[in-house]
Amino acid sequence: PGTYALAVHAPGFAVMRLPPRRVETGETWDVGALRLSSHGKLLVQLRREASLEGVEVKLQLARIDRYSGEMTPLKTEFDSFTYESLDPGRYRVEVTGAGLAAAQGFADVRAGEQSELEVAVRLGVKVQLKIGGKRPPAAPAASRSAANEMINVLVVDAATQQFAANLRLPRNPLGTTDMELCLGPGTYDIHAR
Repeated sequence: PGTYALAVHAPGFAVMRLPPRRVETGETWDVGALRLSSHGKLLVQLRREASLEGVEVKLQLARIDRYSGEMTPLKTEFDSFTYESLDPGRYRVEVTGAGLAAAQGFADVRAGEQSELEVAVRLGVKVQLKIGGKRPPAAPAASRSAANEMINVLVVDAATQQFAANLRLPRNPLGTTDMELCLGPGTYDIHAR
C-alpha cells in the first residue's frame, strides 16, 4: 500500500505525469490508454524599451524545412507569445508593429520540451524603396510561372549579416514596384530579383 505518482517516458515524446494516487494492498491501478505527445512548445519573450510598452506587435511564426530551407508560415499572433503543439523542428519568429523595426529570431523546438526565444524590439525608421524593371517578357499563358509575377526582396544587416526582412511582393507590370519598410538604425544590403 502507498501513494504513487506515475511518469511515462519514451524517446522523442513529452513526459506524461499522472497525479498521485493511493493504492491499497491487492488493488490494481488501471490507467487506461495513454497517448503521448510528440509536440513541443515555444515561448517568445520580447525585450523592448520602456517607450515601446503598450505598442501592439504582430508575431509571425514560420517553420523552416530542414532540407530546402523554405519557410512555411504557420500562425500569426498579436501580443501572444506562446506557441503550443508544434512539431519538432526549426522555426523563425518575425516581430513587426507600427513604427517598429522588423525583428526576427530562430528557435529549435524539441518534442516534449519548451524552447525559449528572446527577440529585441526597437523603434524603426520608414524606408521607401522603388524597385525598377519590368517583368520578364510575357510567355504563353500555359507556360507563365507565378514566380515571374513576384519580386523577392532580401534585406540584410551589413554589420551582422542577419536577415532584417525577407519579402515577396507582386511585380508591377508597368515598371516600378514601390514598397515601404520599417528598419532599425544601421546599414543594410538590399537585394531584389
